[in-house]
Amino acid sequence: MINAEFVEKALLGAILNEPTRREEVPWLEVNDFTNPLCRALWQHFRTGVAPHLTPPIDYVTLSDALRGETDLHPRLTAPSQIAELQIQAPGDADPVAYGRILVELAIRKQLICLGLKIGTVASQNIQPDHAELLPTLDAIADLGHRWQRIHLLPPSAPSLGDSQGSRRLLATPVTGRGDGGRQIEPSRELALAEMAALKAAVHDSPKGSRSLLLARLRPGDFSQPKIAVTFHAVEHLNSTGSHVDEITVAWELVRGFQDWGPGLDLNELRRDALVGQIQPGDLQTVTSAALHRSMTKAGTELVRAAKNLRADLPTFSERASAFLGKATGVTPV
Repeated sequence: MINAEFVEKALLGAILNEPTRREEVPWLEVNDFTNPLCRALWQHFRTGVAPHLTPPIDYVTLSDALRGETDLHPRLTAPSQIAELQIQAPGDADPVAYGRILVELAIRKQLICLGLKIGTVASQNIQPDHAELLPTLDAIADLGHRWQRIHLLPPSAPSLGDSQGSRRLLATPVTGRGDGGRQIEPSRELALAEMAALKAAVHDSPKGSRSLLLARLRPGDFSQPKIAVTFHAVEHLNSTGSHVDEITVAWELVRGFQDWGPGLDLNELRRDALVGQIQPGDLQTVTSAALHRSMTKAGTELVRAAKNLRADLPTFSERASAFLGKATGVTPV
């Protein structure tokens, strides 16, 4: 991550030159600063503008105050260090612009930490507890609210992940391709469970299972691309009130081939061609595997994009929140 110390110094120098401009950046926090002197100064500023902060600045008195408030080495808070900030500040400084840079970097660092945490949970827990993800979703939402505040965005504007949007289930159209174009071979248990779930959805066997599966699963929950595309066809037919069986599903796959890619063919869709009856644990097997993939991808997404300073914060955080939202099992909004 970029070192923003020069931005911190420019901001503090500008405020030392014009202390009243501190009011322009009320959303800045002490933890947004990494330079020890800048952190100490900002913490001092938050206590209120004392007489020695009124121009011309009394460097000696301010230095003594910082030494009494922190355990920093005296050389870090020396009068000469404070004077250097003021002297080197740009002549036409913009504290708001500098502050936004610092907040963006702080948000990116926090997102990296959240991404690593998600990845750790995904790699260590065989059966992750959904409750473990809810604080992470809330943390992303909080960062989104902060992003919105510093840019004075209206409530309807795209944000870093609003409290509802950050819990949205992933419902993007399937493409028929695996992760990054690579075909990932699922375990046999997962492959059988996914095929059994699809059979139950296509043939509504046992009766009532189709509505349950369509309520609990999304195409992206399946690791096998052809099954994901076929489930998408079932989902589409059901949403339009159309009849659903192997014939209508096969025809829907022919119609949607250009957009979705290949699904299972008619012979594979026939009742006797699919794996046996869905078992009680099959749905749990499918959703658990989908949860692991979602968590891993969300963590990777956050870390990779947060490190890329050209990546748009609202965009990639919405995508990561969507992956996480699916993992929580929260109803789509």
